Amino acid sequence: MSDERSKIRRILLPVDLSRDSLAAVGVAFNLAAALGGEISGLFIEDAELLRAASLPFLREIGSSSGISREIDHADIERRLRAVAHQARAKLSQTGKDLQVRSCFRVARGDVSSEILTACGEADLVVLGKSGWSADTCHRPGRTCLSVLANSRVPVLIVERGASLSPPIVAVHDDTDAGRRALEFARNLSHSLKWQLVVFAAREISSGNEIIHRVRRHKLQLIVMPASVSLTRHADQLQCPVAFVP
Repeated sequence: MSDERSKIRRILLPVDLSRDSLAAVGVAFNLAAALGGEISGLFIEDAELLRAASLPFLREIGSSSGISREIDHADIERRLRAVAHQARAKLSQTGKDLQVRSCFRVARGDVSSEILTACGEADLVVLGKSGWSADTCHRPGRTCLSVLANSRVPVLIVERGASLSPPIVAVHDDTDAGRRALEFARNLSHSLKWQLVVFAAREISSGNEIIHRVRRHKLQLIVMPASVSLTRHADQLQCPVAFVP
């Protein structure tokens, strides 16, 4: 990975306004501001959700009231348009506040597939760990795991409460991906002028276990090879974690 190739200029930011997604907005824009990059915001109208909304027996149960009511395709369309409008406004305002160039578009389709397609024009993807369908244990969502498993560019995963600050920890497991992760972290460290710490993970194959070990030291940004993948059981990240393929 050459120095030119490793520069982060184009950051893809899928957004749905869930709590993790809002945390990802803050991290992505702060990173873009520090690196002189730009944000490409993406809101995806979930085709699966829209298909489900066409079913005649679909009902909605209020999370607080417990009241059940009928919901139809038009209801879902209106809500998606409203969320897209709010997301566009959020990214526009954040870009103005931090003086970061940004654009925004809306797509419709399978959420993971749309993100992976958009990855082709990005140097980095910044993604919330869980969306609106997250379970009570706050584990990685289906979209997060799918993008991590299939992305050809680095993916930075963010959860609520996380922020971007030094130092950077590079996880090296003696694989090709590990070497790419180390070089990515070195270039990021050089660009941000942040301290870099290297964590050897030769005997550890689980990304969950690595995160559990290194986060005890209150580290603020972890760069890992995709060869030590995140799994459904990762309940807490506590800091942004980048996976390099």
